[in-house]
Amino acid sequence: MPILCPACDHPIAIHAGRGNGDTSEILRSISNVVCPNCGLVHVPSSLDPTTLDTRVGQPPPEEQIAHFRLLQPLGHGSFGTVWLARDTVLGRNIALKVPVPRENETSALLHEAQAAATLKHPNIVSIFEVGEIDGQVFIASEYIDGPTLQDVLANGVPERTKSINWLIAISRALHHAHEQGIVHRDVKPGNILINSEGQPYVTDFGLAKRISSNETISSEGHVMGTARYMSPEQASGWTRATDQRSDIYAIGVILFEMLTGFTPFRGNIRAILLQKTVEDAPSPRKLSPNIPRDLETICLKCLERDPGRRYQTASEVADELQRFQQGEPIRARPISSLARGWRWCLRRPTIAGLVAALFLSLSIGLASVTYFFQEAQQNARQALESLYRSRMNLAAEQLKKGDYLGLKRMLDSVAANPQMADLRGFEWYHAQSVLEPYVQVVNLGQFVQDVAVSPDGTFFAACANDRQVQVWSAETGARVATIAIDVGRFRSIDFSPTDGLLATGASDGRVRLWDVQSPATPIRVVKHGPPVALIRFSPDGSKLAALGSRGAARIFRSKDFEKIVEIPTGMAGAQDIRFTPDGEALVVVAAEGLMRIWDIATRQQIVTRQGQGLISALAVSDDGEAVVTGSYGGNVTFWRDESVEPTTFEADWRIGDLEFLKDSSLLAILENNGQLRIYDTKQQLEIRKLTTHGLSSGALARSADGRFLVVGSGDGSVKLMRAESVSRPDTFWHRSEIRALEFLPGGRELVAGSGNGELRLWDLKAGVSTPLIAAGGEASSSAISTLSVQPGGRLLAVAGRGSSLTLFDYKSRQPVLQLDVKETGIARVQFSPDGGLLAVATRGGPLLIYAEQNWEQPVCSISDPGYIFTAVAFSPDSRQLAVSGDDGKVRLVDSLSGGQTELPLQLDSVPYSLTYDRTGEFLIVGTDTGEIRLWNLAAGELRHVLSGHAGRVNALAVMPYGATLVSGGRDHSLRLWDLVSGEQVTSLYGHDRQVFEIAVSPDGKMIASGGLEGDIRLWRGGPNL
Repeated sequence: MPILCPACDHPIAIHAGRGNGDTSEILRSISNVVCPNCGLVHVPSSLDPTTLDTRVGQPPPEEQIAHFRLLQPLGHGSFGTVWLARDTVLGRNIALKVPVPRENETSALLHEAQAAATLKHPNIVSIFEVGEIDGQVFIASEYIDGPTLQDVLANGVPERTKSINWLIAISRALHHAHEQGIVHRDVKPGNILINSEGQPYVTDFGLAKRISSNETISSEGHVMGTARYMSPEQASGWTRATDQRSDIYAIGVILFEMLTGFTPFRGNIRAILLQKTVEDAPSPRKLSPNIPRDLETICLKCLERDPGRRYQTASEVADELQRFQQGEPIRARPISSLARGWRWCLRRPTIAGLVAALFLSLSIGLASVTYFFQEAQQNARQALESLYRSRMNLAAEQLKKGDYLGLKRMLDSVAANPQMADLRGFEWYHAQSVLEPYVQVVNLGQFVQDVAVSPDGTFFAACANDRQVQVWSAETGARVATIAIDVGRFRSIDFSPTDGLLATGASDGRVRLWDVQSPATPIRVVKHGPPVALIRFSPDGSKLAALGSRGAARIFRSKDFEKIVEIPTGMAGAQDIRFTPDGEALVVVAAEGLMRIWDIATRQQIVTRQGQGLISALAVSDDGEAVVTGSYGGNVTFWRDESVEPTTFEADWRIGDLEFLKDSSLLAILENNGQLRIYDTKQQLEIRKLTTHGLSSGALARSADGRFLVVGSGDGSVKLMRAESVSRPDTFWHRSEIRALEFLPGGRELVAGSGNGELRLWDLKAGVSTPLIAAGGEASSSAISTLSVQPGGRLLAVAGRGSSLTLFDYKSRQPVLQLDVKETGIARVQFSPDGGLLAVATRGGPLLIYAEQNWEQPVCSISDPGYIFTAVAFSPDSRQLAVSGDDGKVRLVDSLSGGQTELPLQLDSVPYSLTYDRTGEFLIVGTDTGEIRLWNLAAGELRHVLSGHAGRVNALAVMPYGATLVSGGRDHSLRLWDLVSGEQVTSLYGHDRQVFEIAVSPDGKMIASGGLEGDIRLWRGGPNL
């Protein structure tokens, strides 16, 4: 009589001679069986003998379950049988799982299957229905007509590109499940289906979770049949330590098998489980040397025995595989030979000791040579890393000055150096992303007077106050034409928006029209009269207006330069002119602030408005709804209907030029401080700021198709830019200073609280926000000073200077609980990294610690009269809490017992910010003097003092990968530090006033900083951003 092994489902023959011949009696008498695959296996008493007999996959006596007609079995195992069935109600084929009934597990199975049914992803098999009839649970799911990955692997190793594409899809599917709080725990090729179009589907979520969570990993369990794909923590029976990283280990096993045709560990189950717990995975390149090293690195990182050394999310695995597929550098680094050897010694201390003794004599002879060689290698590596950081600090200064040619050369030199390329981190990618808007950067060699760009962006041009105009190719950046005159100096240029001819105005009083591809002689010339200061084409290209250094503005017909009309400019003359969008009127602004609009046909004034200050620039929106002027005093004034008072935006610096982006409410503003500011005229808010020019207020022009902007500078540089990239927002605004800031899981949303009590949730891609607490509302009785997002959960804790704390469900956007701590105010709130604890530091004490079992009552209260808390931070393992106060002391608090230890930091200043490094080995303290101290907790000593900020360090954050610290403070800057060397990596400039808060996205590709002006600035620093 055959049965299946309770551990691995291997068939086992049972002799009928046992018992009295009755099947049930025979099975009931069995306590142990000998499996050919895994040896002696205990049959648990909890396993019903009647179900043991049916484990070989016999069909149920009924041909129909509920409204599903059974057609044929698709597979069977220890969990039961999967049938191809027909849904008689909806008329479709489905896969029907019929689990073996187990005592007291029906409700748990239904609950977990229903949880798995909530998963909706294109690469996860959908569960249609979960139910129970006559005590039999059934699960109806999507039927995938195709083989399992196990069947595919049985036919040999798949093509590598196909394997990687499958694993990218599988990893993203598992990441989706992990985000919903569901861990598979039984990822294996048999649970991955490949449809007829070659798309992979992950299946059996509910069953895998039930088996893993309800049964321990032992020789008595039923989960050992997939031991080859189990993580070490599962194999060791550490079910509480089993989380999404166990699925990542299984991904690594599957990748190993798809690359080599073998799993990392082989043998019977007992041997496999032993190897997993004591051995590191072997290198796949030993089985197949042609495997790329980056792919080997990804595979072995997934297969790390320590979950903390693996990728922490399945999304990271997918991203790494995507980078490999696209030929980009991966983030992971291979384990060094030294580290691999050390791990081997820890696993086999006896053998390691014998080997050490054997080679002791040789080692003594070679010790000095080896020492100096390794020291030289280490010194060379340190010198290389120091050189890289020096270059990144130089890159920060180049960014600050707008030296993009120098920046590009610097970044290219790093990327081209094989040894330095793998050092690239956030700082390099951030600098690279800043270059993204710039199509070409060239230099005229002297002060740029005016710039222009052809209608389709093929050419761009610039002139100085001399006798030449230079024209460049937008595609190559090469100079393609030089336009020259013998008499006079060029003062203004503009491309026709229709035929691409270039008009020039010169001090000899003539307006000329040129074909830049045949620039020897002008096509047409007309005598304007006084020296020409400015020329403008009408939007349809039919008219050309010329403004002299004095006298009237003259409008010519473009096709023959026939004069149409003269428009008076007044006694003081005009500063700027622009056509209205329909070309039927001309806007004229005088330096003293008078703005007039003239009807060209009738030569009549139709609008006259008086502004304030000396006007320096003019722009008209494409819809004609707004006229904007900029002044020497730094004011930008928006003129709309005469019945509406003009509004003014104070830029503080002289306005050099203005241009509306095509068919948009976005206005590009050039300022005398070297900044190009993108301003949303509807919201009346700045959305982006770039350093584009120097030594002048700058010159600005837009292509007729709206795709390009060109900026000219007093230092001679001319920059051609993509308007779409320039308009991407990287600044968001609150009406008051930003006091609290944090990314939500996924990194696509950001929650921010401000001093006026406003709490907003920002969609970073769309650039829009949702108010959770409105400024001045009932919920904003006090300014928001602190917030924290629950890792792995749904809660958002928010508090202010008052005594109440609010817990929001950030997914539903609704408050769920309000706590009154009955104290003088709350200084800081902080969720622990595991999401199970919430620390609340009140301003004058006590420190309260809440647990997720009951958020309404603290599990620990630590009082210290007169102690005013300034910062709190949990250790990465959530077991310890660091707190600082205004007395200059930093204490470590046991998060469970409340026991305290004071650190001997001997600070002469007040610590205002705290954080741990990723390993928990170091506590990092930011002070009010601008110093940052790195304290080694294990050694009890100071490791580094980081000096760079000129004032108080308000915020600290650690990047989720590598050893990089981000700090922000009163000196308006953010700084990145290498925690190993203690050296500064780079600086980020953009805030005009002090930085209060910093947040880092979960993937480490974005930093957000909040400042005193109410600005939230995004710093992008990852590939493809």
